[in-house]
Amino acid sequence: MGGSYSAVDNIEEDIEWQWQGVGLAVVLLNTSSALNFKSHERIKANGTRLLPYCRLPPSTMEYNYMSNPAIKICLEQIEPGSTEKEVQNLWENTIWTTFPASDHWMNQTKYKQGATEPDNKVMKVIHYNAGWAPIDVLVVELKRLREDISFNAFNGVACNLLDDHMAESTNPAGTTLFGAVGIGTHVQFYQRKLPRGNLETRHPKPLHFEADATTIQEYFNHFKLNIPQALSDVPVTSSSAGLCQAPLAHPGQGHRQP
Repeated sequence: MGGSYSAVDNIEEDIEWQWQGVGLAVVLLNTSSALNFKSHERIKANGTRLLPYCRLPPSTMEYNYMSNPAIKICLEQIEPGSTEKEVQNLWENTIWTTFPASDHWMNQTKYKQGATEPDNKVMKVIHYNAGWAPIDVLVVELKRLREDISFNAFNGVACNLLDDHMAESTNPAGTTLFGAVGIGTHVQFYQRKLPRGNLETRHPKPLHFEADATTIQEYFNHFKLNIPQALSDVPVTSSSAGLCQAPLAHPGQGHRQP
C-alpha cells in the first residue's frame, strides 16, 4: 500500500491544514511521502480547494528517522560480539524510513567480491528520475562494532573499500556521489566527484546514530536535495588532495553542517 494512499485516507494523521491568508497550505507530517497527482485530485473531489501543491524540501519537515521505533531496536542489538548483520539491519531500516519507495527510491545490496559470509554486502541507495532512469545517490560500506571508532579508522575503511565501490558508479561525469562508512552505531559521510575525483570527507569526526540523529538526518536531506546535480562547488573539510592520496589526518576545520 503506497504512502500517498495513506496521506489521503488517513488525512488527520498525515496532513496538517494551515490557513495562511487567502490560501490553504498542505504540510505533510510524520511521513516522507508526497501526494501524487491522482491523490491530489481525490482530495479536491471531496470539496477541498487547495493551493497548487508543492512538495516541501526535506529540510523543512519536522521529521527524523528515529521516529521509527524499529531504529531504536536495531541500535540496541548492536553490542560487543554482534556481527555486521546487526549493522546491516540498522541501515536497511534507516534507509527504508528515510528514502521510501513511494518517492522513487530503492535500496540495493550486493555481495562483495570474495565474500565469505551472508552479511558481507555493500549497500547502494538509488533514485529513479521522471524518466525512470536510475542514478546512484549513496554508497554504504558497513562493519561490525569495533573498539576503534576514530576518524582515521573510518577513513581507512573508506580508502580500502568504499572508494572502489563508489568508482564503479555509472552516474554522469561531473556529478557528485555520496558515500558512508558505518561502523557499529557510528557513521562517517564522504563524497566523490565522478568519474575520477578524489574521495573527500564531509565532517571531521564520526557521528553517533542516536546522539547525532538530527545532524545525520540533515545529511540525508542534503543528499536528497542535491541529486542528481553536478556539485563541483560543494565545500568539504579535507585537503584537496583527497583522503586516499594524503595522510589520514583530522581536518583542521570545525564541524560543518550539510
